[in-house]
Amino acid sequence: MVAGMNFSDLKINKISRKVEDIASQSITKSCNTITNMYTKVATDIICFGDSITWGQQPTIGGQTSNNYPSILQTKLRKIYGNNLINIINTGNPGYTSTQLLTVINTQVISKNPDLVILMCGINDANPINNISRDIYKNNMKNMIKQILSTGSELLLLSSTPIRQPNSDRLHILQTYTRIVEDLAKQFSIGFIDLNKEFEKLFLFKRDIPYTTYGGINMDYVHLSDIGYNYLAEIVIGKALNYNGIENIMPLINSESHLIAVNNPNIITDCTGITTTSSQYSQQCYYLITDSSTGTYLRFTFFADKDGMDLYLVGAKTKAGGQISILDNSVNIKTYDAFTAMTTTTAKYDAEDLIIENITYGLHIIELLVSNIVVGQSTTGLGKIYVSEFVFKPTLKSPIDMTYKFSGSTYPIMERFDRVSKFIGTLRLNGIGTNQSGIVMQDDKTASLKVGKTLVIEAEGKFAADSGISYFGSKSDALLFSTSFGYLVNLTTTTVDFYVFNDGAKVLISSYSIANTFIVNHKVRITHTTIGLITIYLDNIQVIQVTDTKEKSGKFGMYIGINGGTIDLSRFEYCYI
Repeated sequence: MVAGMNFSDLKINKISRKVEDIASQSITKSCNTITNMYTKVATDIICFGDSITWGQQPTIGGQTSNNYPSILQTKLRKIYGNNLINIINTGNPGYTSTQLLTVINTQVISKNPDLVILMCGINDANPINNISRDIYKNNMKNMIKQILSTGSELLLLSSTPIRQPNSDRLHILQTYTRIVEDLAKQFSIGFIDLNKEFEKLFLFKRDIPYTTYGGINMDYVHLSDIGYNYLAEIVIGKALNYNGIENIMPLINSESHLIAVNNPNIITDCTGITTTSSQYSQQCYYLITDSSTGTYLRFTFFADKDGMDLYLVGAKTKAGGQISILDNSVNIKTYDAFTAMTTTTAKYDAEDLIIENITYGLHIIELLVSNIVVGQSTTGLGKIYVSEFVFKPTLKSPIDMTYKFSGSTYPIMERFDRVSKFIGTLRLNGIGTNQSGIVMQDDKTASLKVGKTLVIEAEGKFAADSGISYFGSKSDALLFSTSFGYLVNLTTTTVDFYVFNDGAKVLISSYSIANTFIVNHKVRITHTTIGLITIYLDNIQVIQVTDTKEKSGKFGMYIGINGGTIDLSRFEYCYI
């Protein structure tokens, strides 16, 4: 976008709503197994290997109950809604590939599984076992041939990384990884390089130490419960999510929109579907406290990078309830689907931030009817509408801004996120009797957080009838017939604060000023969870009101009916 662009001629490009097709980079060849799990057919998977498969944990001197095959079974059953998935752990502590060959018939071949997940090499790489690279390669090839000859599908894993930087064992394992990768290509079977995947863990989850108890590598070789959990998640996210036809579980590393209704990524028993042309996706699932339309909605994805946010999109109405949203069984967000309308108008395409800066790994998002409460619903039955899940990049401000509140002794450091990447001139021609807003490029959404105060700031030269909007249903939030949210509007004589209710623009408070529009102004808004809204103009408090009608929505810029220009230097928000 260039300075001076005429917004009356602007053509808005819709954000791509296609999830990255992982078929093009799929590392799985386990199509039949995945189809069986997805279609609720009994599925047997054998995890075959050494002590990493078995679940050795040094702190307890034996096998942890949180070994990766056990975690794999729990998560796969939940993801696919299939309790007929059976994971068999045939890990053998201390075994080399030579020893595994002696037990493969009894532990694997005789059981005729749908899928075998084979990982070994940690013990082969130990110099005291005297296993050459050629012997290792031949042993692996022999096991691969035996497994494939039975009709079972096969997934190969490299050994997990060890933290012995100057040891021969580490260097040998690095060559083993290339051997296993080459064999996977030769036999056209799935392969995961766990060294690369664990490096992503250390890169994206900096709070996890390389070593020491409680970290990933507890004795420089074996894993902690955290490590075994991530091993199971990596196997699911990288190899057990695509059946050759559908992406059962998306791999997220870019901006994506997932429509909820009739999407194979969404597992649900919900029969409640509402259809309206007023929202982008046309259809919404809806769950009700009385369970009459279903009991759950589950969405699983694998985040392959950091720096992404997840939003839930749905309708908000007078009948809207509240729900605690779970991520990997942990409550991460209380989502409120209520809006204080006096008519039947609904707030469509309402976005709420669910997860900010998503962590690397597997995420199982659950909306359970048992977690819905009526809340402020005026109908006595709290409804939760879900139309889309949206992933967007986390936009960080390039600088930290320091401000001192009135009466405060010490400055408060505030780290802002950008509402939009765009900085420059926004121009809107006069458009007669209608009033409109400017669509923000990045369509950014914010919501109130428990125990936090939302801070929004915009700086620049404003037009004589212009301002900023937030908590709207659209980023062009000033289309009055459908808009919701709040507007801080600057005129030549006043700062005005409006709320939109049932399409009407209602003045809440006004402050008289002698304004000039040839200099920069800074508008600052603070909004607490209890609805206390304070507005500052050039660091001076001008308005303070309480209003609880809106709690989330999109940002926008506003220019009135006579048109004008805003020179925007920053538009950002944060939480304190």
